[in-house]
Amino acid sequence: MKIGCCLITTNLQNRLSLVENTVNSLTKLEDRFGRKVMSVDVFPDGVSMNWFGRFQESGWTVLSKKVDPKKSMILNQRNVITNATSDVILYTEDDILINNLPKLTTIQKLFNEKIIDEKRVGFICFNNHVWFNFNENPKHIIDFINDLGSYITIDGDVFLVKNEIIKDKYYLNFPVALTTKKLFLELQDYALENKANHGVEAGMTGAWFDTGKD
Repeated sequence: MKIGCCLITTNLQNRLSLVENTVNSLTKLEDRFGRKVMSVDVFPDGVSMNWFGRFQESGWTVLSKKVDPKKSMILNQRNVITNATSDVILYTEDDILINNLPKLTTIQKLFNEKIIDEKRVGFICFNNHVWFNFNENPKHIIDFINDLGSYITIDGDVFLVKNEIIKDKYYLNFPVALTTKKLFLELQDYALENKANHGVEAGMTGAWFDTGKD
């Protein structure tokens, strides 16, 4: 089993070096990926789409859409994810360096076996802040993060398992996540209809709880 790689970006000049760095960081993880898809939000004052040909030459499928002032990020996400061909996807934005990913055997177990409270994993957020000390965070969050019982280890890969203790409106978050194509689109469909006044992450988090995914 391989996973899909889904990356969103724009054609604005100040994003070009960022997306190059993100793509370069993913190169060492090529063995995990099936189809690699990039969706570009096209601004009228951005560079030509010809610039993105360098990624096509290295195996990326590059898509584009005109920027939408109201919900452009959501539409960009949907454009890239609907074109993924794998059930499990890595979603990433264009300003991230990814040093490592779980082993494919780990990913397969998490999304196919009921190993956490008799449930399959739905969404893995790469929220790096859990590995640092933030004194301004509420004590209950610090205690939760420092409690070894909050973690599971599968084939050497370590994960923090979220629960009600640290529930907030950004329970699901980006800029990087592992999930399934079906679930991502299902949550977005619900959020677009029922959480129109929320941000992307807050809307999908609301959809997660409203539809009983927890």
